[in-house]
Amino acid sequence: MPGLLIVLAMAGFVADFKQVDAFRKETPVKGEVHDSQSQLSSRSTVTAEGTDQGKTVEAQLMERSASNQTSNDASNSTLDRGLAAKGSEQHTSSPSPPPVSPSPPPVYNRPRTKHFVDLGSGKCHVSGRDPLHVYHKSQGPNCENSCLADSQCYGYSVSKYNNCLHWGECGLSSGGENWGGAHCNVKRGANICPQQAESSVSPDRREAQEVNEEETIAALPDNFCFRLSVGSFQCKLVESNSTCKCKYMAPQKCHYWLDDSNKMDVETPQGIYVMAKDGCECYKGEGDHEHYCSFGSFNLRDDNTPDTRVAHDAAEDEEEIVCPPKENLRSVKGGRCMDLKAGEVDPLCCEKEEEDSSPTHFVDPDSPEAGDLIDDLKKDADKLVKSDAVSAATCVSLSVGSFACKLIESDHICQCRYTAPQFCDYWFGDRNINLMIARSKFPQGIMLLPQDKCRCWKGEGRMEYYCSFGFLDAVPAIGLAES
Repeated sequence: MPGLLIVLAMAGFVADFKQVDAFRKETPVKGEVHDSQSQLSSRSTVTAEGTDQGKTVEAQLMERSASNQTSNDASNSTLDRGLAAKGSEQHTSSPSPPPVSPSPPPVYNRPRTKHFVDLGSGKCHVSGRDPLHVYHKSQGPNCENSCLADSQCYGYSVSKYNNCLHWGECGLSSGGENWGGAHCNVKRGANICPQQAESSVSPDRREAQEVNEEETIAALPDNFCFRLSVGSFQCKLVESNSTCKCKYMAPQKCHYWLDDSNKMDVETPQGIYVMAKDGCECYKGEGDHEHYCSFGSFNLRDDNTPDTRVAHDAAEDEEEIVCPPKENLRSVKGGRCMDLKAGEVDPLCCEKEEEDSSPTHFVDPDSPEAGDLIDDLKKDADKLVKSDAVSAATCVSLSVGSFACKLIESDHICQCRYTAPQFCDYWFGDRNINLMIARSKFPQGIMLLPQDKCRCWKGEGRMEYYCSFGFLDAVPAIGLAES
């Protein structure tokens, strides 16, 4: 039995020895890995191996496990630092979001109020051309309201870039060229022209007509065209047909210069020449701001006809009658005329009073002061501010829609500046009046501005237009025009 125990113990020892030997074979020592090192290193390695062999197997296993754990921890730490650094780099290098740009203002290329009518796409045009206009950059949102407030604006157009055009002529229609998706929007009630100012006759055809009519028109006296009061800065005689060709900077209309009977009288030393309505024609020239009106078919008034002689004799007889002051005259039954102080007088005195009292000049009935000013002048004609008394302060006080009016002393007129084309009809013809009446403070009194002393023209610069206004030196028969 003890022998058996000894045999088993030896067998166990041999097994343990084999296990240790196998473990040592699987784990190479440092000397086996670096065979190419120097001899001194080899000896140090052998010494270390001898020392390690003296250790127990368990100690070697524990040391190896600890070494692996330390290596793993170092690897894990290095990996964690690398991931952290990469994450920080990605976070740092990521671009910031772009700033949000403000949204552009809305585009209103069609009317937003009932004051305008959309005629269709494209710019407005007049007779196939661009009308007079004013360009307002980046004013699209306010284009409609500013046109509504401007009496010289007949319509507007807005492009998709919010640029604005104000149209300065009546008779607008759609169908113009495309302008950034714009529409032709016209002001209600203001787009109808009183009369077509332009003629469709071409200049070549007009010259042919003038030549054909040469034999039927009598020659005009010298300097005749300079006597025309038609607001032109240049009138010249066309000898081939005895007409006056007058140049303007803006479109004109014949009815500006015609009287109630559609005629125009021109006084000359040779007599009075009369032009009928069909003798006037206005048309567009070839250049920009080039417009013309021709005045012809003048006939010399014949004062030797029987009717004229009778009227002339009656006028002479009337001049010989001496009548009392009109405030003392009264018409009575039977066609008789009574002087309240002297008794009965010639009936012509009362008839003359009735004729003299008929108004020849009419003022705006919507003016709140018009009636009072007329009564003041009837009571005291000396309140009239005559042309030679007009001052610079008088011109500044004129209410004619201008931003600058100055006195032209040589002509005793007020010259007013505008940024858009103007026409005298704005203050006279369109309101059926031929006289403006207003109060003056410097000097104190009442001003009378007649239609025949108004003139408008184009200046030399861009958006430079003028109108001049003259004054009466005597008080005519004044009445209120019909509303």
